[in-house]
Amino acid sequence: MEADLKILEATLERFITQSERLKVENHQLRQALAKAQDDGRQLKDNMLLASSRLQSIMQKLPQEITQETSEETL
Repeated sequence: MEADLKILEATLERFITQSERLKVENHQLRQALAKAQDDGRQLKDNMLLASSRLQSIMQKLPQEITQETSEETL
């Protein structure tokens, strides 16, 4: 009986230790996910800004150059 209790106690200690480790890992993963999502939003914003700037520059170019550039991208 005593041996069974010792085995049960050791098993519970392993489960508790593993649970605590997984909680820490889960927290770290949530932080990494939040950072990755934030980075993704930032990249999207940067792409929109770059696109807007390029469109603004293209509008300032002479019409002939703009038409040639548009045809090349198709």
